Amino acid sequence: MKVIIAPNALKDSLSAIEAAQVIKAGIVKADPKVEAVSIPIADGGDGFLQVLKHALNGEWKTIEVQGPLGKTVQAAFLYCPRKKLAIVELASAAGLALLDECEYDIREASTFGVGQLINAALELDINHLILGIGGSATNDGAMGLAAALGIRFLDKNRKELKSSANNLINIADIDISRVNEKITSVKFDIVCDVTNPLLGEHGAAAVFAPQKGADSEDVIFLEKGLSHFADIIQMSHHIDIRNIEGGGAAGGVGAGLNALFNANLCKGSELVLDLLSFETLIQDANLLITSEGKLDLQTAFGKAPYVAAKIAKKYDIPVYIIAGQVDKDYQDKLSVFDAIYTLTSNDISSEYAIKHAAELMEKTADQLMFDIRNKKNKDND
Repeated sequence: MKVIIAPNALKDSLSAIEAAQVIKAGIVKADPKVEAVSIPIADGGDGFLQVLKHALNGEWKTIEVQGPLGKTVQAAFLYCPRKKLAIVELASAAGLALLDECEYDIREASTFGVGQLINAALELDINHLILGIGGSATNDGAMGLAAALGIRFLDKNRKELKSSANNLINIADIDISRVNEKITSVKFDIVCDVTNPLLGEHGAAAVFAPQKGADSEDVIFLEKGLSHFADIIQMSHHIDIRNIEGGGAAGGVGAGLNALFNANLCKGSELVLDLLSFETLIQDANLLITSEGKLDLQTAFGKAPYVAAKIAKKYDIPVYIIAGQVDKDYQDKLSVFDAIYTLTSNDISSEYAIKHAAELMEKTADQLMFDIRNKKNKDND
């Protein structure tokens, strides 16, 4: 029997790699003859880079860059020579976590340091660049990132503007003559797991800016800046970025990069599973076991375990999932899973499960294999 173990991280308790280890221990304990193959997965959230570093034999590259408010910070990106791939996380150079709450300044915050990371990545032997854009402190429409890559944003007097949300409203022209040409020779993917557009009640300013310290006046100002930026982009690049799905992510980074660098906005789970060659690796499996911190309606909207299960179903492979918690209101929408196990119960609180996740996960995997053997014996009878 060949079992593929493909867990997602369980937030605040186990990484995907740790979950794979304890699930495998439980399976092998239950049946030492099982061929257990671990393929930890991710969907662009917690543990995204760790999963890819582990699977692709990547290496960290660390440089000094400009942080969201100009202070120098140490930031790293992942380089995978075998795949000619570099993966940058916006949050490492322009993340909200780099600031104390009293420092939040969304009008001044810039993605310039992210562009510096990308420049460094482009100096390596790569043909594929991935940017994860979660956790930003910014609302500059990727103006700072683009400026670091050589694009000049000019005011009505042809003077170059400082890159920040404060100056989106002042852009009169975009000069691409000095852009780092290496960016045009790589496949550029953006990991984006939200669908918010650039503007409007579901847009970057209205939805995400308040989480970064913006008050109501800031939101109005930022909306006007992004709207003006969209007008300038349409004039200069003949592209309408207002309604791109996911364009509002990270303060408009998705929309800005799509227009300025032809970057593709991708679902993290699909991108990760493709990089892991997941479909190729599971085709001859007899069972897929995955995991998720909380199984609910969001799971069915593209979380990695759900996407992995859909792939497995193409090959008639049963899929079992072990979840930290299960929202029973949505179990009917999760029929892609043949069996659902949970670490919590009437006797086990979520707090206890988080603290003892490794132990509970191993026991649950053992129980899962016991149930499979019992079912097989009954079927044979």
